[in-house]
Amino acid sequence: MPGSPTAFARRLVRWLGRHRAVTVLTALALVFSSLGLVQFALLVRDRPLPQAEASANLDGLNASVSDAGWLSMDMPQTGGYQMPPAMNPGMPAAGDERLAITVTVLNTTGTTGSLHAAQEFTVRTAKDGKTWTPISNTFGDLPRLAAGNGVSGLLYYDLPSADISGQDPIWVDWSRPSGTRALEIPLPGQAPAHAHNP
Repeated sequence: MPGSPTAFARRLVRWLGRHRAVTVLTALALVFSSLGLVQFALLVRDRPLPQAEASANLDGLNASVSDAGWLSMDMPQTGGYQMPPAMNPGMPAAGDERLAITVTVLNTTGTTGSLHAAQEFTVRTAKDGKTWTPISNTFGDLPRLAAGNGVSGLLYYDLPSADISGQDPIWVDWSRPSGTRALEIPLPGQAPAHAHNP
C-alpha cells in the first residue's frame, strides 16, 4: 500500500542509503551541537559568583550600600475589598515586592566627577542571573560631583518575590566605564507577603 507506514519507512531507508554522507554529517552536527549546549550550560552554571564587597572604588568614586529594606505596600481595605495593583498607580505588579536600597557615593579624587545612579546600579541575583534596574531613585542625575564631596540616596527596585527567596545570593552591580563591582546588600530578611500580591 503506497501510503502505509512501512512503505514510507522503506523509502526513507533507500533515501538514507543513497545519501549516506548527508545522513552522517547531519547526525554528527546534531551530536556536536548537543554537546556544545551541554558544555555551555555547565559553564554558566559553574561560573563563580562575583565577590560582593561592603564598598568599592571605581573611577575615583567610592560606593557602599548602607541599608536595604522591603517597603510595605499594603493599602487599607475598605468594606473588605482590596484594590488590585493596576488600580493603584506606582504600586508593584502582582507578585512583585519593592526593595529600597540606600547607597552612598563619595568622590575621593581631586577633580569633579559624575554619577548617573539610575544607569549605574542594578540588582542582580544568582538565580538565573536576573537583573533589575531602579524604578525610581532620590539621586536624580548628578553630572557634577565635586572633589571630596559625597551623596547618599535611595534606589527603588520592584522584584518578583519568587526570585528573592533568601537562598540565592543577591547583590548590587555597580557599573562605570572602568568596570563593574559587586556591592553587598544587607537584606533584613525575606520579602513580605502582601494581600495585594498573592
